[in-house]
Amino acid sequence: MLKRGVIFVVLLLVATNFTFAGGSKEQAASTGTEESTDQKVSDVDLQEGMVDTSKYKVDGKVTIGVSYEGPINDYTKSMLYHIQYQLERNYADRVEEVIYAPADGDANKQINTTENLLAKDIDLLLYQPISESAGVVVIEKAMSMGVPVVIFGASLLTDDYVSYVNIDNTGIGFAYTEWLAKQINGTGKVVVMLGEAGSGYTEDTYKGIQEALKKYPNIVTLPPVYAFYSQAKAKQQMETLLNAHSDIVGAIVQGGHMGLGILEACLDKGIEPPFMTVDDINLFMQAAKKYKFNKYIVYGAGAEVSFDACDIAMDILDGKPVPKKYVAPVQLYTAEEVLARIPEGMSDGFWSLTKIPQEFIKDYYKGN
Repeated sequence: MLKRGVIFVVLLLVATNFTFAGGSKEQAASTGTEESTDQKVSDVDLQEGMVDTSKYKVDGKVTIGVSYEGPINDYTKSMLYHIQYQLERNYADRVEEVIYAPADGDANKQINTTENLLAKDIDLLLYQPISESAGVVVIEKAMSMGVPVVIFGASLLTDDYVSYVNIDNTGIGFAYTEWLAKQINGTGKVVVMLGEAGSGYTEDTYKGIQEALKKYPNIVTLPPVYAFYSQAKAKQQMETLLNAHSDIVGAIVQGGHMGLGILEACLDKGIEPPFMTVDDINLFMQAAKKYKFNKYIVYGAGAEVSFDACDIAMDILDGKPVPKKYVAPVQLYTAEEVLARIPEGMSDGFWSLTKIPQEFIKDYYKGN
């Protein structure tokens, strides 16, 4: 069983300001400094990095447009559920209508559906980019029309928006690599298994991983492998690695599906699974529980970032200052902490670090 005290010491050593949490936290300022639980990001005097949104203030109820990838998988559905909870329940007294424009994973369709949103007299646009470049023109058009834009979940190649909201992929990669290095006492062979070569998410995460590994010259890092978030591919690749390296003690993994593939490969060979990093997909949590494996640390994959985006959106419509760039503080969770957050009966596709309150989770994740 992982010791909380050990993890606390580990994270104190992280050079960047990270937050280790045994439960959900409220928003922190864009510097990464944690705020009190009843303080919002925008409840501060305007300072560097903050945006004056007084010109966007709307009295009375508002209409919000949401342009997003679409409910095409469990991850994107979870992102949508956070928006629905926030705008339709938490802020129901302020929101008259939410107009959803799913793009079904098609960047060109997203441009067209966003144009349609702008024709509907919306007060604010929440925009999850499918492409870094394809949506630039339509977002700049929205801003020129006086429609404030909140970009969330992915980057866009323009600064012409009110606020950008995302997780800190580089910081996450650094933090969980630091944790794993401490578990193996800074020595031994380590696998680095990433999602998709060349993607912004993977490259940003890998930067953090590499930065952390510079501190541990006695860790032998095997050449990174890419399993495309596939459980089957990860298992196959790990089997190949174990044939050549039976003494692997750690696995830095960019996703729970791949983590499960690694776990199964080790168990099939009768080898003790290594310390591991995984995201918050319930698929891995339930398998690890079944196999009595708890040598892992969990980080949020980011489906919950839309929750924060909605808070910032509502602050804009209240005319409060908001950060130009809000990066959620890094949080790591032990096996015990994550399992305690998962209600009974949730499917493998449930993302465990949801910010939706426990009493409402099953209202949204009915099929997940």
